[in-house]
Amino acid sequence: AADHGRALADELKRMLKGDWIALSGPPEAAFERFTLPYDTLPTREQLQALVKAGGAPGYTASVQLAKLDRGEPLQSQLNYSAQAWKFGDKLLMIFLPGEVVVDYVLRIKKEFDPARTWVTAYANDDPCYIPSERILREGGYEGGGAMVYYNRPTRLKPGVEQIILDAVHRVAGDRFKVAETNPIPDDAMPPPLAPRDALATIRVKPGLRVETVVTEPLVQSPVAIDFGADGALWVAEMRDYPTGIDGKWTPGGVIRKLVDRDRDGTYESATEFAKGLPFPTGVMAWRKGVLICAAPDILYAEDTDGDGVADRTQLLFRGFATENYQARVNGLSFGLDNWVYGANGLIGGTIHGTASGKDVNIGGRDFRIKPDTGAMEPASGLSQQGRIHDDWGNQFGGNNSVLLQNYPFPDHYSRRNPRVAAPTPSVFLGSDPDPSLLYPASRTMARYNHPESANRVTSACGPGIYRDVLLGAEYTGNVFTCEPVHNLVRRTVLDPDGATFRGHRAVEEQSSEFFASTDPWCRPVQARTAPDGSLWVVDMYRAVIEHPRWISPEKLATLDVRAGADMGRIYRVAPAKTALRTVPVLSTLATPELARAIDSPNGTLRENVQRLLFERGDRSAVPLLRELATGAKHPEARAQALGALDGLGAIDANLLMKALADRHPGVRRQAVRLSEPLLVNEPSLATAVSALADDRETTVRFQVALSLGATSDGQAGRVLGKIAARDSGDPWIRAAVLSSATKHAPAIL
Repeated sequence: AADHGRALADELKRMLKGDWIALSGPPEAAFERFTLPYDTLPTREQLQALVKAGGAPGYTASVQLAKLDRGEPLQSQLNYSAQAWKFGDKLLMIFLPGEVVVDYVLRIKKEFDPARTWVTAYANDDPCYIPSERILREGGYEGGGAMVYYNRPTRLKPGVEQIILDAVHRVAGDRFKVAETNPIPDDAMPPPLAPRDALATIRVKPGLRVETVVTEPLVQSPVAIDFGADGALWVAEMRDYPTGIDGKWTPGGVIRKLVDRDRDGTYESATEFAKGLPFPTGVMAWRKGVLICAAPDILYAEDTDGDGVADRTQLLFRGFATENYQARVNGLSFGLDNWVYGANGLIGGTIHGTASGKDVNIGGRDFRIKPDTGAMEPASGLSQQGRIHDDWGNQFGGNNSVLLQNYPFPDHYSRRNPRVAAPTPSVFLGSDPDPSLLYPASRTMARYNHPESANRVTSACGPGIYRDVLLGAEYTGNVFTCEPVHNLVRRTVLDPDGATFRGHRAVEEQSSEFFASTDPWCRPVQARTAPDGSLWVVDMYRAVIEHPRWISPEKLATLDVRAGADMGRIYRVAPAKTALRTVPVLSTLATPELARAIDSPNGTLRENVQRLLFERGDRSAVPLLRELATGAKHPEARAQALGALDGLGAIDANLLMKALADRHPGVRRQAVRLSEPLLVNEPSLATAVSALADDRETTVRFQVALSLGATSDGQAGRVLGKIAARDSGDPWIRAAVLSSATKHAPAIL
């Protein structure tokens, strides 16, 4: 409510600064009464059945039965009206009674000059909801369910929209009508463009360039990618979107492996590694193969005979929801803590781990897994398409209508104290006056539903954090969220805000987008930092991005919902004048060389190094990693080296004591987290961690408050009390103290 109020106030403030137009003379007024027909009236038997069922429908049915008992007919028409005020040729005001759905406003402003037309509802009367033809087709509350609260006998009959609009035209006259110019229909889809022509339609910031990495036929309907340690590009292709490969729901998704043999930055060959998958939504390189998200399953697939095709497929987890292929398990990524994190997809499920034999309910939360052991835990936050993290392990996600959320409070901490309600796991990061407003470069097309959502966030997905410096320091740590319906990628600048963040548009993008195409077929669905320092954008390239369930049958009959299934493009956004980095083939490096490669400014490369070290389990990396944990040039690399050592079981108190004194708060925070299993038996380490309760950085104090719950030492309780007193105004630190309080309540108090 506060956000909505602020948005209204900001918009009013903006408008008050604009140019005002004087209105003179009394308005010309016109008013007309007419009736709207109800749909088929209920029979006495139907009303009696509703009375027995009770509730609001039962009460309304009893009122209608009483009429019949008195010998009165049920009302067959609704009294209605339309009114217009005209102020010369400067302003037309239309007044309609009742709770009028927004479709009427949008249509009136198409048929009359939108710059001079003002539409007001709840005017003169409030008879009921007034649905449009679209709403009547969709049904639901506004389409008829709400009529019981107005004591109406049934819903309105299809056709009422035109009756109302005809009356509006009669009272408004022709003065403000839009001239007929035979425009291109706003739902007319142009033909697809060839890759070269499509590239020319993309707009990015000055100082950057866009290049094609790969196009069809080497990729088709790409929705997610990952970078293999061997230099390969893994692509999840949802070729069966949205109605199956044959239009009859037959699975046809593919995991493709692409190879750049000459190392020139473009791919020359592609192999269908795994196929026949049901709507695959995610892929992640793992050991000698890949992890695949294909609800209801997460699979591991491997090629054991070297022919490029998976011949070993292992079911790891089963139970993810399948009812909506735009809301399925996805977004696997290897975390700083050596867990693989994933996005729930929204609907969740009770997930069975085949290796562990255990079931985990992830309703309302994301998850993290250990693929080798089958371990699985809920993870705080709920993401629809894409769960991501930054260089310091901060977790982010969102859903189709929310660009970006932060999940600051890890679920395994909140579970420790069941007597205290944890704070809401998701923090909405939009702080702009209207954070959902978009500025597409493409022509606004007619929507299949919710026309009021045009040019607003409705299909946010595939976010990626830029984890490098090559594009420019101003982009480092920014989040790039895809909006396929609007053919663009939105950039969000993050500013620290205590234990979480605030997000906003870049100063130079107040009325534009970072990446936008004029081609309505362009469908960005994922953004990723590439190991070469560029930002890659995955373009599914489709005519239709929508679930057929939310397209009217009449419109659906006119569409080829699979148009573009054999197309797809992947782009890179790179500096206009700076060469991309050469990427080492990590899988060919000896373990010491591999460990050395972790000291890189590129987060994707560092993450692959850590994952590969974890998979090898080769402790010959330990000496060099220990050096890098305290001496690496990049602080992100020092934190990553600590994570790699943890994955190898090579963390000790002496190393952590040094890391706790690191000059960068992100490294100190990771050192605090990694100290947890050692606090009980290492008093000096516990003392050093406790000393950071006075750290100048909120994120470090937050982690101290979380981590001290791992020990029952009395000193920890006193420190938690100190943190509580100092940071009592911070809801996240307060919650962290409470999560650790089960062992320390007396000392805290």
